[in-house]
Amino acid sequence: RTLRMLLHVRTAREKARVLLEVCEEVASGAQHSASLHEAASGGGSDGERGAPCLGAEDLLPITVYVVLRSRVAVLPSELELVAELLPSELAGGREGYALTTMQCACHVLLRTPFSQGLLEACGAEAEAGAGPAGAALGDGGRGDPALSYSVSL
Repeated sequence: RTLRMLLHVRTAREKARVLLEVCEEVASGAQHSASLHEAASGGGSDGERGAPCLGAEDLLPITVYVVLRSRVAVLPSELELVAELLPSELAGGREGYALTTMQCACHVLLRTPFSQGLLEACGAEAEAGAGPAGAALGDGGRGDPALSYSVSL
């Protein structure tokens, strides 16, 4: 739901804040899940307890899932707009990190072989009425280097 807010804000700064909120929600949810898993498994090494450390390699697959399920078909265009217009003082900070994370998630969805089946499945869900119109990201199978999208109505 938060990622869809990207469509309702106007400036690159506001859009970057939305991206940051999404990344923070992903990190918070993953951290909570990892803590629960660690507690259920009896803690860390030698019984030590503490919050597990999660890195980008842990969060990117979750972010890919969030992007896919958000069905923001124009996300690549929105990300390009933010990348071009984000003030430099924000681009080097948390907002820039959030932008890069979302760009990576889109890249994974648009460029990996397994994603075409996921994209088609989301399109089928939208056509069947299981999800909102304007379903999924994709490049139409052309392999174009520029990020593009298709919309299933």
